[in-house]
Amino acid sequence: MAKELRIYMPQEVLFNEGDPSGGLYFIQSGKVEVFRSREETEVVFAVLGPGEVLGTLTVFNGDPRTASARATTKVELQYMDSDALSKGMDKIPVWAVAIIKDTVARLKNIDELYLRSVLNERRLIRERGGVLNHGAQLAAFYSVMMRHLTREEEGVKLFPIEGVSASAELVLNQRAEYLEGIFQSFVKGGLVKVFSDKKWGPVIRSPRPKVFEDFANFATQVAKHGEKGFAPAKVCKWMGSLVRVSKSLNVTEGVDVSAFIEAIGRDSGRTVGPEVLDVFVDHNMLRCQNNQVRYTPAVIQKRMIFEGTCRALQESMDDLSGEAPEEAA
Repeated sequence: MAKELRIYMPQEVLFNEGDPSGGLYFIQSGKVEVFRSREETEVVFAVLGPGEVLGTLTVFNGDPRTASARATTKVELQYMDSDALSKGMDKIPVWAVAIIKDTVARLKNIDELYLRSVLNERRLIRERGGVLNHGAQLAAFYSVMMRHLTREEEGVKLFPIEGVSASAELVLNQRAEYLEGIFQSFVKGGLVKVFSDKKWGPVIRSPRPKVFEDFANFATQVAKHGEKGFAPAKVCKWMGSLVRVSKSLNVTEGVDVSAFIEAIGRDSGRTVGPEVLDVFVDHNMLRCQNNQVRYTPAVIQKRMIFEGTCRALQESMDDLSGEAPEEAA
C-alpha cells in the first residue's frame, strides 16, 4: 500500500470535524491533538504521538470525520488514502471486518459520552462561577448603598433593605427575584442578619459596608479559582474551634503550642496531635514561631462566614438558575 509523506507545522490543522473521511495518518514524529468544539469550548479527546494512528473511527465506514486534528508541534506522518485501504480490507475475512466496525461504533459512542460529560462539568463550573460573581456584584452594590442610605434611629444605625433588590436590578442587569435569592444566601451563610423594624420594615442593624466589600473580593476570587478558593473540608471543621478557644487563650499575643493543642482537643472532643497545627499553618490560619501560636480570631471568623456564604450560594444554584440565565432586558 502506497503511503504519502506529509509534514505539518505547529497549530496547523490536519482536518476538521465533518470533513470527508480521506484515510489514515501514521505519525512518525511530533504530536497531534484530537478535539471537538462545542458551546465555544474545545474538548481534547487525545494527544497522539509517534507510532500512533489517526483517523481510524471513520475510515472503515466512510462517515465524515467525527473530530478535528491539529499539530501541536512539527509533525511528520505517512498518509494512506481510503482507496488503498479498501484494497487491503478486501483480503480481511468478513467476520473480522464486522468486528472492526462494531468496535469503531462503540468507540464513537464512548467519545460522545465523554464529550457530554466534559461539557456538563464545564457548564456547571460556569454556572457556579456565575452565581458567585453575581453574589460579589450584589455585595458590592449593598456596600455602596449602605454608605449612602444608612439611617440612625435612637442611636442605632439601620439600613432598610426593602426595594434594594429592585434597585440593583437596574444596575446589575439581573432580575430582582434572582438577586433577592442571592441575598437570602447571604442571610443563610451568616454574612448578614435581617431584623424587622416597625418604621422601616426589614433592616440591617449596624451595617458594615466594608465587610460586604471584602466579601465581594473574596467571592470573586472563589469564582475565579473554583474550589481552590476554599479551605479544604478537613480545615473547615477546625475553624470554629480556633474562634472558640480564643476566648480563653490569648492567641493574639501568643500561646504555648502544647496549651493550644490541648485546648483544641477539649473543644473538639477528640484527641489531636501536633499535626493539626501543621494544617492550620499550611492554610494560613495562624503563625507559629518560637513555640508560640498567634492568630487573629476576627480574621478566622470572617473567613468562616465568607466561605459559608459562598457555599450557600453554590448550594442554592439550582434554585437560582431558574431565575438567573436571562439577563434583564
